[in-house]
Amino acid sequence: MEYGLETAMIDGQMAFIGVGGGIDGVHNPTLSANVGDTVKITLTASDSVEHDVAFPDFNAQSDHIAGQGKTSTFE
Repeated sequence: MEYGLETAMIDGQMAFIGVGGGIDGVHNPTLSANVGDTVKITLTASDSVEHDVAFPDFNAQSDHIAGQGKTSTFE
């Protein structure tokens, strides 16, 4: 299972916008998976502000990225 997230500033707050599939264009989408699934997430920066995303319960975190078009992919 793969998800894409793009960083954004919405109403002065950092946010994520879903990219592709059922989350395309969704502001701070809910990501779901079944037990045992491997999930691959690609975070793409849309501005020059530093961003990252973390899922501490799963010991998964993106690299810190900054600069439009920069990406971090992790599983």
